[in-house]
Amino acid sequence: MTIAQPWRKPAALLGAAIIAGSGIIGAAPRHTAHAAPRTVPAIPNGGTVIVAEAQTPETLSILQNQSLSVFDIDGAVFDSLIYLDQTGRFQNNLAARYTHDAKGLRWTFFLNPKAAWQDGAPLTAKDVVFTAGLINNSKFGATATLGWDHIKSIKATGKYQVDVTLTSVYALFLQYVGTTAIYPEHVLGKVAPDKIRSLTSFIQKPLGSGPFKITEYAAGDHITEVANKNYFRGAPHLDKIIFRIVPNNNTAINQIQTGEINVLGQTSSLSARQFNLLKRFPNVTTYNTPGFVWDHLDLIQSGFFKDRTVRQALAYATPKQQLIDQVALGYGVISDADQAPGTLSYNPAIKDSYPYNLAKARTLLIGDGFKPGANGVFQKGGRPLSINLWGDAGNSDSKLTLQVLKQAWSKVGIDTSLKPVATSLLFSATTGPLGDPNRLSFPSTNAVLYDWIASAEPDDSYYWDSNQIPNKKIAGGRQRRRIRQSRDRQADGAGRPDVRPAAARGHLQANPDDPRPRPARSLPVLEARADRGHVAAAQLYPAAVQQRGSTLERQGLVPDAIEDGDYLLGILYIRQPLR
Repeated sequence: MTIAQPWRKPAALLGAAIIAGSGIIGAAPRHTAHAAPRTVPAIPNGGTVIVAEAQTPETLSILQNQSLSVFDIDGAVFDSLIYLDQTGRFQNNLAARYTHDAKGLRWTFFLNPKAAWQDGAPLTAKDVVFTAGLINNSKFGATATLGWDHIKSIKATGKYQVDVTLTSVYALFLQYVGTTAIYPEHVLGKVAPDKIRSLTSFIQKPLGSGPFKITEYAAGDHITEVANKNYFRGAPHLDKIIFRIVPNNNTAINQIQTGEINVLGQTSSLSARQFNLLKRFPNVTTYNTPGFVWDHLDLIQSGFFKDRTVRQALAYATPKQQLIDQVALGYGVISDADQAPGTLSYNPAIKDSYPYNLAKARTLLIGDGFKPGANGVFQKGGRPLSINLWGDAGNSDSKLTLQVLKQAWSKVGIDTSLKPVATSLLFSATTGPLGDPNRLSFPSTNAVLYDWIASAEPDDSYYWDSNQIPNKKIAGGRQRRRIRQSRDRQADGAGRPDVRPAAARGHLQANPDDPRPRPARSLPVLEARADRGHVAAAQLYPAAVQQRGSTLERQGLVPDAIEDGDYLLGILYIRQPLR
């Protein structure tokens, strides 16, 4: 969630904005989109941009919803204290300036006195303190508390001054806290924290301080935002943004050609084949760039997956390059860990830590006490090595990936049962393979294919720290995650909410030594951290598509070095650098 001016949350290139087009690819495809900034002599004002989203979010309360569509829609509705520019540097936003002591324990934010809520009320220090209270209140159910949970005290010491004291030095404090949306105390202050999630007036038309205000909410049809002409950073260039709900991406592709829509949002989920198809359309301009989306397999540590050797054997048995070539059509690179290749935190020494090697996989299993049964399937302790492989039934590339994995694992002697299900079931908080509270005690062995969105920031505590496991206090983990919503690709067009968790924040650093062209999005790759419960991980190349002659193109507004796809829409259409 972050882009060119007004507000950008540190988020990793989220899935894609397709400006009039679509993002792309990968094995369990999803993609982020973004493009290089375009220099223009002047940008005309006015006009409407129509954006396709796969579904209507259940709530537009951005602090309580991880879906990518929320970050598309709310990106221009809310503001944060600071934002990250296209170079990854902090810039002032609601905070005109900020200071901290030498140890980094005490911070002071001085708010811009011109900042105001969209109803005209002034935005003050009380709003910041109120937001902190909400996020740290377990009854509110914030999807992210990292940074905020390090606050010892936070006080409004003046109308526009906020003093914060931390419990301990925390390097990511400014990135996490400074880039979080601020909520209006005068609207929500008298509402019980546990009631905000069901407060219709706010979850459908949230009041923010950003450059666009939501004026229409028609579930299943559209959401309309109009320009906030009194925005303290300057009035937006566009008059209006309409988010049209288009559950089926084949329909969305047709509407791009006809001009009915101008942009495919982050939930577009185009496959590599669909992206290549769009590249041939005369009225569409496509963009692609490296991104931080990584497809992977979650190896739920129950059954045989409690055994590290089994997880390692599976990593060797997974044909990563084949997936990239056959499913992502080359739009991707193998990633050996959760740090993206090409970033400063990536260690090239671990490259190819788990090369595709079926003989090695078999040797590991035999050494671990497994023996081939009469049917060729490995067994241990009288139990066959059987794996349930879960994926999104509404995603064609996901289903293709599952088939490739089943074929490869079967060659090793692993009995693999494919479990493609609707996304709502895949990510169910009560019965899904990722959310079932009893998942770690299952006698069965389960692997789940989906993707995350990380960033150049090397902090990976969200993935590996036990205190990040979702619980009653933390609704979905403390770190910023993004859930990708996919479009159902079946002919009936029935929209299935595809939620793909993704940690989000950051700016992409491409590897300058890599001579290969940068394609649209990356595909799954298997990570070297097979001992940590993941087998597959892939860095994805984001893509964007823009309709030629659209309002955006006429104004010279293209995805400008989008580091945070979640704020693509809001920022894209307003940023001062384009003015």
